[in-house]
Amino acid sequence: KGTVPPMQIVDSSLWYVLPRMHWAVWRKQHVTQRALRLHVKFQVADDWPARISITAGKVCERKEWEAMAEAGEFHVGDRYYGEDYQALARLMERGCSFIVRLRSDACWVMEKELEVDAAARGANVLWQAWVRLGKAGQGPRVRVVKLAGQKEELFLAASLSEAEMSAELVNHGYRQRSGHRQGLPPTPPPKQIL
Repeated sequence: KGTVPPMQIVDSSLWYVLPRMHWAVWRKQHVTQRALRLHVKFQVADDWPARISITAGKVCERKEWEAMAEAGEFHVGDRYYGEDYQALARLMERGCSFIVRLRSDACWVMEKELEVDAAARGANVLWQAWVRLGKAGQGPRVRVVKLAGQKEELFLAASLSEAEMSAELVNHGYRQRSGHRQGLPPTPPPKQIL
């Protein structure tokens, strides 16, 4: 199929800091909590960060993702990154591609249901369709791929077409993100990219 740029996992982590760092107030939950946030674009092929930034803990992960993203990059992110449909639209306009997990209560307007081939079914893909995100379909046009998960069904939004990335590869890409996040070994790639 098509050529996909090297995959970068986007994520962030909070690092709690000393009480005297007054500028780093993150939230007040019974006590004042102070933290820094480490934002990372992790280059999977190199097993190394492509870019990092450190901000105050209250800086939004999605805003920093937009600031760090460059045209031509391919990112994979968790549910939080998939919550801001307008941010996804802006990234697509800038020439970025992505796979992000959507919340289970995500809304969209379906444009066209797509076939799920045998290879995709074997990779736990249940359904896929081109949709417009948002209750009234006011968000970006993406391909939603529904996967059978261990505890619940997962909905992934992919900006790439089937010609660029099969549903099986969408599943594989997201599992790579989960494996790196949990320190698990990467899953073997589907046969079509060997």
